[in-house]
Amino acid sequence: MNIVIVGTAYPLRGGIAHYVALLYRNLSRRHKVSIVTFSRQYPGFLFPGKSQKEQGGGESVRVPAEALIDSINPFTWRTAARRIAALQPDLVIFKYWLPFFGPCFGYIARRVKELTGGKARVACICDNIIPHERRPFDRTFTNYAFRSFDGCIVQSTTVEKDLKRLYPGKPFRHVPHPIYDIFGRPVAKKDAKHRLGLRDDHVMLFFGYVRRYKGLHILLKAMPEIVRRIRVKLLVVGEFYGDEQDYRKMVRDLKLEKDVDIRPEYVPNDQVAPYFCASDVVVLPYVSATQSGIVQIAYNFDKPVIATNVGGLSEVVIDGKSGSIVPPEDPRAFADAVVRYYKERLEGTYVRGIHEEKKKYSWEHLVRGLEELHRDIGKQLEEGRARKQLPTSKGQPPTRKGGWTTAKGQSPTANRQEPGKSGHQSGGRRDERRGGYAGRRDSGQAPRQQDPRRHETTRQSSTQQDSTSRPEDSSNAQSPPTPHQQQSQKQQGGGRRRRRNRRWHGPKRGDGGQPTSS
Repeated sequence: MNIVIVGTAYPLRGGIAHYVALLYRNLSRRHKVSIVTFSRQYPGFLFPGKSQKEQGGGESVRVPAEALIDSINPFTWRTAARRIAALQPDLVIFKYWLPFFGPCFGYIARRVKELTGGKARVACICDNIIPHERRPFDRTFTNYAFRSFDGCIVQSTTVEKDLKRLYPGKPFRHVPHPIYDIFGRPVAKKDAKHRLGLRDDHVMLFFGYVRRYKGLHILLKAMPEIVRRIRVKLLVVGEFYGDEQDYRKMVRDLKLEKDVDIRPEYVPNDQVAPYFCASDVVVLPYVSATQSGIVQIAYNFDKPVIATNVGGLSEVVIDGKSGSIVPPEDPRAFADAVVRYYKERLEGTYVRGIHEEKKKYSWEHLVRGLEELHRDIGKQLEEGRARKQLPTSKGQPPTRKGGWTTAKGQSPTANRQEPGKSGHQSGGRRDERRGGYAGRRDSGQAPRQQDPRRHETTRQSSTQQDSTSRPEDSSNAQSPPTPHQQQSQKQQGGGRRRRRNRRWHGPKRGDGGQPTSS
């Protein structure tokens, strides 16, 4: 296949860029792959970090990419769509994680499909549908993007449930988040501690961007109980996407200055390994989550994980096998899990479980999932076209919902009238919008007028037949309606006509869309 990936890529930094680089390398083994990335990913006033560019150590994620998209400049979206269409892709893959990019991705996806005449299939690899931190217009932007995607790759059961609930019927494949293996070889624990200036026997690692939903404040509340029972150092490494001083104040108030080491910095790729190798366990006290790339880095270095039971974390961290799962927002439960890990010396047991568990998280599984999704999308689109082209005689339009079309050459039953209904015998099409029937448009003839006396004769003969067949059942004879019943029937009939007319032609002016009294 000819594939185009749209998403963050080098020289931009972060986990999404790392993911795209690894996806590119693994897809390229079997397919022709190109990348279109951002010239500007976030406007400066929306980006809480220090820099959006990779700061050294980027050789492991350096991939060829065209930086064409400015997330807030729609003119660049048109340019990117034309460039992608010129590559004649069979599959366009969007790496989606935030509603902010919904308008940009949605426009490009639609435009590419138009420019390629529907040849290009559009898929997304979806980190989140519902974001961790809600903002205005999230739902509008998400809907705009997802209605342009033909199918999705989801990486956790939480996202799968969201997709089925919000966009039922959309093709998808569930493929777990693969392991990040771009951070170099493992380092001996003693050497790693020496490089980082750590002298403590036990070290826990909290790694990555610090945001409120990642629950560092919960972990800090658990620390007094932890250090009361065992000697351990908490190492916090990552940029703060919030007020760093709030966390430092918590450390001072809880008197944890000697037990918590905060290093508020983005770590280049070639310096990641020592932090994981110096640690005994990785801690994820998340308040909300779908999945976490931090678990995949930890597994790459054979490090057990203690995490909260939110999102899809419990699908990746297997409780009692590769780590421990505790209730969210419960400092005491988290403290108990950490103390138990050290006192029962569970590191060796969990490492053996990781060796077995991480076999599921290969990039080959993701590549195969994308190939299968491409086939699923094609199959669904073909079925959709087949449903629109119902079998009819040559030259006749397909049957429309709410009516029918008949044509010459059909079986005699095709033109048979239904009891109690009248229509043009040579082929009538019911026109519900006008409350009646219209002749065939392609015949050029006016609908034949029906003789009302013929229907009256039919009704009379039917009445006579019924009365002849059941002479003894006099209780079935209906008495004439009373004046009150006649008035009620008129009101009901008028209400039905008005509702039908408003359905097709809108509300009558001045009535506010509400039925008027008869």
